[in-house]
Amino acid sequence: MIGLKFNKGFTLIEIILAVAISGTVIAMATGMIIQAFEIVGPSSERISAKQSGELNLTEISRYVRNSKDDNIDENNNEIETLNSTTVSYNNEKNKIEVKNKNGNIIRSFHNISSFTIKSNSGSYIIEIKKCKNKKCNEPIILDIEITPRRF
Repeated sequence: MIGLKFNKGFTLIEIILAVAISGTVIAMATGMIIQAFEIVGPSSERISAKQSGELNLTEISRYVRNSKDDNIDENNNEIETLNSTTVSYNNEKNKIEVKNKNGNIIRSFHNISSFTIKSNSGSYIIEIKKCKNKKCNEPIILDIEITPRRF
């Protein structure tokens, strides 16, 4: 067996093929990872807007509970509480404003594209459309049914 050599190692072609295959696999994996992160952004905005809107509705419901039936104006979507605090929608600024009896704004809820109050046999349904961003092309619709305290 004089002419046989035992080569230990890889040939240049084998190395080039291994690098090409691993490069292709890495490129496909990177594409999938980037696509997953692109989905997270809008989803995160939607979840954040929904949570913010739910907090807004919870706070607004306190004002409804502390008002009399005749102080809830469905036509103008306005609520007046027993201590003369008013909750109303400002169309120009896309926000709900809470004002004290002197007319000073004490609280406001931003990025609201719509605010409605509907009577529902002794209770009220408050609906808001909360914007995810400044464009407000796909608002999130949230509502809550509230029964005012009977004074």
